[in-house]
Amino acid sequence: MSASAKALTRIGFSAAFLAILSQIALPLPMGVPLTLQTFGISLCGSLLGKKQGIAAVAVWLLLGMMGAPVFHGFQGGFAHFLGYTGGFLWGFLALAFLCGGKSIHWSLLGIALCHIIGIIQFMLISGNPFWVSLMQASLPYLLKDIVLTLGGIRLGKKLKGIL
Repeated sequence: MSASAKALTRIGFSAAFLAILSQIALPLPMGVPLTLQTFGISLCGSLLGKKQGIAAVAVWLLLGMMGAPVFHGFQGGFAHFLGYTGGFLWGFLALAFLCGGKSIHWSLLGIALCHIIGIIQFMLISGNPFWVSLMQASLPYLLKDIVLTLGGIRLGKKLKGIL
């Protein structure tokens, strides 16, 4: 199999894996469930590298944007990108890219950028000030996202040696 065919296979498989991880959820009292999306995004970046990792996330996002049921609760559609939490979807691209740097520091910067983009969109749509948006849309989920990202990076490094 050619290198480009292998790359496309890895990207496609990873996008499908993200769709599966998005369905695994633990309901939280705040309303937004804890899913394994962040773990999957980090794993894609770490395992596939910057270019292929961001490509896998972009394929997953495009599928969801076109209405494929790849987001939590078997949902899809462009409206998800325009809603309160849509900024986090856009921010996943930065997270995947920075996790491709295979460093904890780059990965933490990826989480920070993802959350900043998410907070800004939440703030613009809700009309809330930055600090209120930070408290509602980011802080309750930040520790979870850090733990899942570090787990994805760690597993990606181990799997890279095997694959």
